[in-house]
Amino acid sequence: MIINMKPKVMNILNSIEGLKLASTTYPDEWTKFPMAVYSTVHEPYFVNADQHESQTKWQITVELYSDSGSLTIITEKLRTALAGLGFFGTTTDANTAGLTRVVCRFSAVVDNDTFHVYQK
Repeated sequence: MIINMKPKVMNILNSIEGLKLASTTYPDEWTKFPMAVYSTVHEPYFVNADQHESQTKWQITVELYSDSGSLTIITEKLRTALAGLGFFGTTTDANTAGLTRVVCRFSAVVDNDTFHVYQK
């Protein structure tokens, strides 16, 4: 069984004080700030002879948006929470169309049997 990181990411985002919206899709109306839009990608990392996916490589991308002010505190809370799970990440300022935007990318290999998380 592959561990699903999507609910864990949503729980982390919902626990970050100050975020007004967390979603996997862009909103139709951009009215709630600061907000987070995230996506996940996973691929088999180790499959044994019985075709059991023992390890899965996960990549998590979180785009943070604000219409005013800094996203530094929210970014650090997100980095700390995902580092606590064993994920390593980078952040990039990518301001766009009058919005402050930070793109955070995290990755790790998750062992589906032991639940250990490895950075590579």
